[in-house]
Amino acid sequence: MAMWIASECGMKMNKWIVKDYDWFKIEIGSSNSESWRFANRVIIRGNVELFPILSHQCSDLLCLMIKRNSCFKKIPEGFFRQMPNLTYLDLSFTKIKKLPKGIKCLVNLQYVNVSHTKISSLPKELVYLKKLQYLICTYTELGKVEDGLMSKLQRLKVIDVFPTGWVDPEELKKHNSIKGIGMRVVSEEVLQQLSCLPTTKISIEKLNNVDSLSFDALSCKDHGFLQELHIYSCPQLEQIVMNGNGTHLNYLAIRHVKKLQNIIWTNLSPPKFFHVLHWLYIRECNLDNLAWVLHLPCLSHLGIEDCVEIKTLFNIKERKIQQQEVSEHRPTFPALQYLFIVNLPKLVTISNFALDFPRLSRLRVLRCHNLKKLPFKSGINNNQGMINIYCEREWWESLEWDDATIPSHLWPRR
Repeated sequence: MAMWIASECGMKMNKWIVKDYDWFKIEIGSSNSESWRFANRVIIRGNVELFPILSHQCSDLLCLMIKRNSCFKKIPEGFFRQMPNLTYLDLSFTKIKKLPKGIKCLVNLQYVNVSHTKISSLPKELVYLKKLQYLICTYTELGKVEDGLMSKLQRLKVIDVFPTGWVDPEELKKHNSIKGIGMRVVSEEVLQQLSCLPTTKISIEKLNNVDSLSFDALSCKDHGFLQELHIYSCPQLEQIVMNGNGTHLNYLAIRHVKKLQNIIWTNLSPPKFFHVLHWLYIRECNLDNLAWVLHLPCLSHLGIEDCVEIKTLFNIKERKIQQQEVSEHRPTFPALQYLFIVNLPKLVTISNFALDFPRLSRLRVLRCHNLKKLPFKSGINNNQGMINIYCEREWWESLEWDDATIPSHLWPRR
């Protein structure tokens, strides 16, 4: 257990309290409550189960962070009553299931983060938080936010209930100050309404009648607000049209969209369109070629799983011309660090020509039994040193090598 108390050059003692506990249950008794009296910021991490009963006002307390605590399940009754000037509250990565009604006492609160918790609803008492600007509830168990709640928070700038929660877009249109929205799309109507709002995160789930999606309809046209997009279980979706002036998307996941066969590009090349995409995850789709990902300048993580029909991941046509172009002017996967390939039973080859992986550090290959070769060039030039290969022993031992020096750059981890 460690504790640090920070002050402003020794002039104001005990203004910051930071406690970092090891991974066993801790109870902070009432004897610790006195240290909160004059603190500006209290930050507690680790498995703290019970918190002190505060019998006095903590009028100086502006910031309270109780994070990454798997034992913290309930906020004590009356806990917030003693901190009337609190502006910043972070309870992310805890096991809390609800915010207490007493949160209405935090009338100066501007920021609330309950991401990665068990919260399934938001209390109506939030309407008392007239100064609230940021409400972050990502990866909780939220469904629809109660009608009328968001429209009463007129200073709200960011509402993020992604990926399961959603708010009636008509409420969000009433906000002149809104800068960022993250939510689930539950109907075509909601999708259309979001197209004129500053949506930063969208989860499109179970839209049964949509056969085509256009990127410029997903978030304010030509403004590039969208940063994260999940497309999940849309049984009729056959194509995605990449159009507009490019995006600021950094995370894209496409899962369980078995009819998806085409990615259509208009006007812009993939590297210019996805110029900041870092994460790409594709699962249970029938895309037959992913060559468009080869030159994405910022792609660092690529996962492809349960695509049972795919035979070649990156199939380059006019091989000689493309290979010369790639090797001399456009290196493949310039930023890729992690490549994850799982359960591709028909996969025979990753690429029809050797690839550059200048930053690759981890390659995971599981249940790809027909894949017999890896697409590394002779004399691998990898800036990260050895490349860790996570795989089955039998598969590794059955691989074929055109250059016997290549395995010396790879470290199989089974």
